[in-house]
Amino acid sequence: MSSSRIDEGLFYQRITFWDWEQIETEDGRGNSYQMTNARYEYGQLFDVNPFMVVNGVQENMTDYTSILRTRYRPDLNSFQYVTQEVRQPDRSVITVRYQVVRQMMVEQENRYLEVHLSKQDTVR
Repeated sequence: MSSSRIDEGLFYQRITFWDWEQIETEDGRGNSYQMTNARYEYGQLFDVNPFMVVNGVQENMTDYTSILRTRYRPDLNSFQYVTQEVRQPDRSVITVRYQVVRQMMVEQENRYLEVHLSKQDTVR
């Protein structure tokens, strides 16, 4: 029996990790941003409640809305966005995009990566 708080058996969601790159626009009048360098790994992504009730008042206590846990790989040491494809009840698929708030390596020998995320938008 392991005392680990991370269960690899729950790593069944396919997650895409993205870098954020600044590029010059075609007309040369400014810059735009795009997601590049996609990497894939299976992990566990779940929502958390960023609000807590303190003395009967609901307060925003955290700066993140979701937590991602996955295996650590050297190519996952730096990324700014994470996306996940989710199947809806009507069988359509949406893409949910999250921005990284903070990331840390956890457990013995830094075997896992725990990332706090902020949900940004959803695309059909």
